[in-house]
Amino acid sequence: MGSVTTENAPRALAMDGTGTYLLAAGQQSHRLTVYRIGADGGLAAVGSHAMGENPSRIEIIVVA
Repeated sequence: MGSVTTENAPRALAMDGTGTYLLAAGQQSHRLTVYRIGADGGLAAVGSHAMGENPSRIEIIVVA
């Protein structure tokens, strides 16, 4: 399929319930990158956000 550059030492990955977004947390970069998943399965970076040191989990909470 292909590849994309992501955070340094990706430690945690999570996909939202709709299958629209993939989140990747970098243990060494201390950042979270959000990707939009395209119709062909390709990823496009939407944004990157600072996190605390050594993130190791991602939890997606749906608020109705």
